[in-house]
Amino acid sequence: MLDFTLIENGEEFEQLCEEILIRKGIEIISKPFRGPDYGVDILASVIVTDKLGIKEKHRVLVECKNFAKSNRSVRESDIGNVIERAMSNNCNKYLLITSTTVSSVISHQLEGITNNPSIPLSATFWAKNDLDKIIHEFTDIKERYFLHKKISLKHKSTVLNEEPRINLGIHSHPDFAHELEIIIDIWNNNQKHVLFSLIRARRELETQLISSGSISEKEASYLANEMRKEAGFSEDDSIIQFCEKRLYGGPYHQLFASGTDHDEVPPNTATISLKFMRLLADNKKEKQPAIHSMIIQSILHVISTGIGLNAHDETRGCIMDFDNNMSDILYGLENGPKYCNPCKKQITRMGAKFLFMLANSSREYLNSIKTDSKTLIRMELREKRKELTGDKYDFDIALSFAGEDRDKAESLANALKERNINVFYDAFQKAELWGQDLYSYLSDLYRFRAKYCVVFVSEQYSKKLWTNHERKSAQERAFKENQTYILPIRIDNTEIPGLLSTVGYLNWNNESVTSIVNLIINKLENDRITATNTQ
Repeated sequence: MLDFTLIENGEEFEQLCEEILIRKGIEIISKPFRGPDYGVDILASVIVTDKLGIKEKHRVLVECKNFAKSNRSVRESDIGNVIERAMSNNCNKYLLITSTTVSSVISHQLEGITNNPSIPLSATFWAKNDLDKIIHEFTDIKERYFLHKKISLKHKSTVLNEEPRINLGIHSHPDFAHELEIIIDIWNNNQKHVLFSLIRARRELETQLISSGSISEKEASYLANEMRKEAGFSEDDSIIQFCEKRLYGGPYHQLFASGTDHDEVPPNTATISLKFMRLLADNKKEKQPAIHSMIIQSILHVISTGIGLNAHDETRGCIMDFDNNMSDILYGLENGPKYCNPCKKQITRMGAKFLFMLANSSREYLNSIKTDSKTLIRMELREKRKELTGDKYDFDIALSFAGEDRDKAESLANALKERNINVFYDAFQKAELWGQDLYSYLSDLYRFRAKYCVVFVSEQYSKKLWTNHERKSAQERAFKENQTYILPIRIDNTEIPGLLSTVGYLNWNNESVTSIVNLIINKLENDRITATNTQ
């Protein structure tokens, strides 16, 4: 029997239930979210074929209850009026999933609902025993939610007594969590200097990391710190997280990894960007698993840097190569993770020979793997989901305006937000902008991170340094992509350099905020339809 007390909280239990439903061929309409859910954890859809072969589509309200740690059953007060909630959500099916059992009252209540012909609702439950059988059908789910946690706990109980100098948490990325579990187990068994543990990020935090777009190294460090806190680690402990976004910082448009030192705020964090992993795998056709090798080399690079080993610009096929371009990375992958002779000497002088153990055991592990096929399949599926959902940018719309026109921009921003359009408006992103190098941040934002840029054209807009900086960044993007990106709204007849008079404009004085919002929504929806039809 699986130990459901390993599931940390209700949110993780909901995530587990969601994955199980998907694997059983049930379509998720609305996913779990934080905050009050009013008895609706998941809305789903399932197609059922009757005895005549007629297919019917049913809408299902799914409620998840995780009481494993208290080991109490689900009571009537825990679920309330099932019929009312199902009907209000247009559902004709109700499923209760629990990590314990249900009370006899609940069991009879759900059975009574199903057997009552006057109630257009069928109801049932999956209790602990049912859930255990279902999870055993899916080995990867069982390993990610249960087995790897047992391994981490085992190491904490046995190795901590030997007082390792470094506690290092590594983000359990969903595409290669199983592979990380294996290599971490190997590392922990081969040396005692670093205690490795896998960390599962909560769903909202992980979504920020594995969605498309771009992120500054500063933003990434704060996400890593948040993940570390939620996992129960202190700021003295190190953390490595993975992200699918383009990672940038300082003069570098793309970083493969970045981090913070012990004396920075927040301290001891590292982020590894996976954005070009697919490109790297396409460039390397040999049997050696490029994806896993790159991930492991990046982790070892971060650890080595953290203890004081310096990266070098010269490409030597070494873990500490700076890797200015793709060919440098491919060269470093030829013989698996290893250190060059100068680095070996420095490691020996530092008394950090445990790094040799990590590198040697990593090479043995990589040599035992034939291909990256499973991980690549997971990554490809993730990319297809992004394409289908249009999840390519951080924002649907970015607003560019002069301060004198803020009232107009704010009214549009609020209206877009009410319609669930992801909009960049500086007042909405105060926390994110605080402390940023705004010149670099805004340049990156208007060049890469939004689907469209709405420009409020006015006399004041043409005169401001910051608006001209935003405009030039947006125009660079429009020029390179040679497709519609800038959506101008005229407040007056001022000419803006680079915005041709032949470009279609909206006139603020002839439109309402509602009409502009509707036009934006239509444009975004047309894009999504086009993207879906081309799959």
